[in-house]
Amino acid sequence: MAARSGTGTIKFPPPPGYDLVVTFGYRYILRKEIIDGAGVPIVNLRISYLPWNRGAHPNFWSFFDCTPSFVSIHLLDAGVDTGPIIFQKYVNFSEAELTFSHTYSRLIVEIEQLFREHIHDIVAKTFVAIPQRRKGTDHRVSDLPKEFSGWNANIRVEVCR
Repeated sequence: MAARSGTGTIKFPPPPGYDLVVTFGYRYILRKEIIDGAGVPIVNLRISYLPWNRGAHPNFWSFFDCTPSFVSIHLLDAGVDTGPIIFQKYVNFSEAELTFSHTYSRLIVEIEQLFREHIHDIVAKTFVAIPQRRKGTDHRVSDLPKEFSGWNANIRVEVCR
């Protein structure tokens, strides 16, 4: 089996000797048979406070829907960002982080840091996976408001519009 990525094809199941698969910014949905056939945990790095803002553009929706800004590491399952959570971290933006681009860049730094802090627990599988207990929210690319000015727009202005 294979799954597409932005840069090519990822082979599944992974070759022998792999301990886990990590996805980050992967915009395709893996079929259940690919996930089950991997034979190792698939961990997803996510720039949202799961179970909120699943799917597309989580940074935008955290401001638009007034949900907290977090980064989450969770196990992949057959749903879209619905797998059990293994680590989360709240992100508090500074006054200088005025645009969606600024906050997106910060979230990337934070999720990478959270992953580095917990890589040993993830590889050793010494984490506790907690099922997502609330419904949360889901968004598609097509959900962005037609009036959206773009990623360099001032967040306060954009949300108040």
